[in-house]
Amino acid sequence: MKKLIVTMFLLSLSLLLPLQVFAQENELEAAISRLWLAGPDAKIEQTLKTHSESSDQAVSARARFHLTCLQAINDREKAAQLLTQLKKDAQSAEEKETVEKLSRIVQERSANKEDGMQKKVSLDFNDVELGLIVKLIAKQSGENRNALVRQAVSEWLNRHGKPQWPEEVLAFQGMADMPPFEAGRDGIKPPVADPLA
Repeated sequence: MKKLIVTMFLLSLSLLLPLQVFAQENELEAAISRLWLAGPDAKIEQTLKTHSESSDQAVSARARFHLTCLQAINDREKAAQLLTQLKKDAQSAEEKETVEKLSRIVQERSANKEDGMQKKVSLDFNDVELGLIVKLIAKQSGENRNALVRQAVSEWLNRHGKPQWPEEVLAFQGMADMPPFEAGRDGIKPPVADPLA
């Protein structure tokens, strides 16, 4: 009986381990997607740090790779050094593509050095992309870009109020010489009884 219990326990452990790895991979994938779609934040960084210490080598290596990418995005001074390290460490085609994407981001950032907020944010946005402006404001305020966009849309809606009918439509009293709409129903035949009902 003891052997049966021990065997069942070991079997349950062997079944749970792949589920834990699967859950780790899903959480890591979600963090990586958020990193590249919404930009870095503290929660993503914490998730990557946690998974970089995983017992599963594949999960750990992938988390360390994207954690280094996040550090390159956040640390302008060390970005070139981290990028060189990432180029050496990239093994899969996906990682190489990620390094190229990050390389473009770093190059664009170095080409568009910030000369102060006044130069970037002005009333004339012809020479600056709106996305860069939102990114700069997000960095200064400590919020992520999506939160800023939600806040801006909410404020715009509050300023412009709820949509209403024009005053002419609201004041319309109808036409005295026109018969009521319901009066046109008198000539309509009732529906035929449904034979399947």
